[in-house]
Parts: sequence; structure tokens; C-alpha cells
Amino acid sequence: MEEEITTEKLMEREITAEKLMEREITAEKLMEEEITAEKLMEEEITAVKMMEEKITAVKVMEKEITTEKLMEREITAVKMMEEEITAVKMMGREITAVKMMEREITVVKLMEEEITAVKMMKREITAVKLMERKLQQ
Repeated sequence: MEEEITTEKLMEREITAEKLMEREITAEKLMEEEITAEKLMEEEITAVKMMEEKITAVKVMEKEITTEKLMEREITAVKMMEEEITAVKMMGREITAVKMMEREITVVKLMEEEITAVKMMKREITAVKLMERKLQQ
């Protein structure tokens, strides 16, 4: 009878040992699942870091695009200023041309005055000749 009790106790111990082993196996599986979950989280963290790097790269590109647009605007502004300078130079040439024309007009007016003076002298000469004829008669 004692042997039966001892055998029963041994069997109970074996069952307990088996249950413990099952728990250990379950614990190992849980640890493996945790390790897998940790690896997945690490992969997610890596993916997030990569996305952050991509976002940073996109922001840098956006800044470069903005800078290029600003430079294009500056180039356009400089070209417009160059066109204005050219226009001002042309106006300066036109002003010079107008001044030259004004001088020519002045010269022509002086010539007209000389022509008028010559005509007056011709009239005087004619008048003097008439007087000479009258005196000779």
C-alpha cells in the first residue's frame, strides 16, 4: 500500500513535472513571440526613420525649388532692368538727336535771317541804283 502511495506520488510528481515543462515550453513560445514582436518593432522604427529621412529630403528639395524660383525671379528682374537701361540709353540718344535737330533748326533760322538780310541789302542796292539813275537823269 505504501508502494501504491509512493507510486501515486511519483506519478503526481511526473504530472507536475510535465505541467512545468509545458509551462516552460509555453514561456519559451511567449519569449519567441516577444522577440519576434521586438524585431517587428525595430523594423517599424527603422521604417519610420527612413520615412523621416525621406521627408527631410523632400523638404530640402522644396527649399531648393523655392531658391531656384527666387533666383529665376531675380534673373527676370535683372533682365527687365537691363531692358530699362537700354531704353534709357535709347532715350538719351533720341534726346541727343533732338538737340542736334534743334541746333540745325537754329542754323536754318540764322540762314533765313541772313537770307532776309541779303534780300534787304539787295533792296538797298536796288534803291541806291534807282537813286543813282535819278541823279544821273
